[in-house]
Amino acid sequence: MNEYGQCNAPAGPFVSVSAGAYHSCALRPDGVVACWGYNLHGQAVAPAAAFVQISSGGRHSCGLRDDGSLQCWGSNSHGQSDAPSGSFLKISAGARHSCALKDDLDVVCWGQDAHNQLFGPATDNPNYSPEQIEAWILSSGARHSCQVDPSQQLHCWGADIDGQTATPAGEFVAVSAGGFHSCGIRLDGYARCWGRNSFGQSSPPQGYTYILIAAGAYHSCALQEDGTTHCWGLNDWGQSIPPSQQ
Repeated sequence: MNEYGQCNAPAGPFVSVSAGAYHSCALRPDGVVACWGYNLHGQAVAPAAAFVQISSGGRHSCGLRDDGSLQCWGSNSHGQSDAPSGSFLKISAGARHSCALKDDLDVVCWGQDAHNQLFGPATDNPNYSPEQIEAWILSSGARHSCQVDPSQQLHCWGADIDGQTATPAGEFVAVSAGGFHSCGIRLDGYARCWGRNSFGQSSPPQGYTYILIAAGAYHSCALQEDGTTHCWGLNDWGQSIPPSQQ
């Protein structure tokens, strides 16, 4: 689907990209953010500032500056763009809420709280190394969020109507919170998804190992070490067919 130009990516180079509901943002090597797609709420007009991390949500976007401060832009219907002050290490924008990892390793969330999605888990070990903290994964979905902490433990919180926060046992190295499901990569590289599976979005292909994974609204994608991408789930707009397979 490209109704709002959300698939019209600008020319690079870029170092990272984040896709929201109907818009996307990407980070250039100099820290400048480029956004495109649906812009009714200003979510595709990034501030003229340098960032080190970005995240696109439902109708808003957030960025982390190199001084540790946060800035969000776009819709603020539920306070999802009212980023708190302080020093942070990670940022993740969901549909109507946002979450960030503070430098004291507490997870802080703001915005809509209809499903307790603002109450993240407490940090068990405040003495993680910088390398362990760098590997910390934080991901916000439609009404829930997930994280993989440095001890490779998986935590999800918020709405659990479809079991999207009912985390499976085991050690994980990656996680992504989607619309009503979540997906993660185990320590052995195999993908595991849980939650709503109405279109097969929680049924990853078997027999493959991955290094990156992303859960969307009703589909999921994962990247193998050799660069091959697999997607599964709803494909009404071609979102589950990677470009190399079209």
